[in-house]
Amino acid sequence: MKIFSIFDDFPQEACRMITDAGIELTVLAKGTARPCGEGLKRIFLEYDGIIIGTGQKMTEDFFLNLQTKKIIATASTGIDHIHIPDEKKNFVTVLNTPDVNSSSVCEYILAVLFSRFHKYEEGMESYSLNLTRPKPSELSGKTVGIIGAGSIGTLLARQLSAFDVKILQWTAHPEKHTNDTALLGEDVFVSMDELCRRSDAVVVAIPQLSSTNNFFSSNFCSLLKSNCVFVGVSRVSVYDVDSLIEKAKNNLNFSLCLDIDFYKELSDKTKSMKNVFLTPHIAGGTIEARKRMFFECAENIVNHVMN
Repeated sequence: MKIFSIFDDFPQEACRMITDAGIELTVLAKGTARPCGEGLKRIFLEYDGIIIGTGQKMTEDFFLNLQTKKIIATASTGIDHIHIPDEKKNFVTVLNTPDVNSSSVCEYILAVLFSRFHKYEEGMESYSLNLTRPKPSELSGKTVGIIGAGSIGTLLARQLSAFDVKILQWTAHPEKHTNDTALLGEDVFVSMDELCRRSDAVVVAIPQLSSTNNFFSSNFCSLLKSNCVFVGVSRVSVYDVDSLIEKAKNNLNFSLCLDIDFYKELSDKTKSMKNVFLTPHIAGGTIEARKRMFFECAENIVNHVMN
């Protein structure tokens, strides 16, 4: 079996895990641009499997002429960058790394929450321009609503509980999270309407699915407090972004913080808005999380081949 990694920094230890299992591994030459489009398609058809990331979009045309079994190991939590036609799904095994970056994403969320309540950016500006000092507030004592109770939402709720924060949480299946109610209280799970109305900060951490497309709609946006801190670490399709931007435009004390793939149109639209903060999908991309993803990719491939 032959596997190709598009990552030129794939760790040697992870490489050995794969080659020790009798699998031939080719790693992209150091400094070479990662293949996309037709270049990636040629590699996919030539090799028995590939190791990719979210930057490698695999559209349906990648699979049209597929007649042999393939492995796609993706160093990512989601698999929405891989679009396999239904009639080809029996030929392809997709192996992802769903939980390895949860701690990194939670650290990002905590950093954003502390930054917005303590007004670090405003403080820096007031210092450099000799302006009136901002009036920061504490995270302690606030109500934080978490939309999602997967690995990120669950870990974040537990971490926030150490800061004397009231946690509200929404999930489609609260009955599956009895351990969370035991830790955080029986009243932790609430409706979306209640969560939006009561929360001083709202965090969205749900996956991109057909059922979550435009999930955080304009209706929910209208329920948010005018001084709410909104932090989104989900894919951009989960939100009604225009409604959130309009909310930020009409309420200068509202903070909109999204970690999403870069969109120039969105960046241009918000660049003069001091209460909008956009980062290019980096929340889960720490050095440590990336390394864990690579090792889990290697482990997933070996387990799949050996079993």
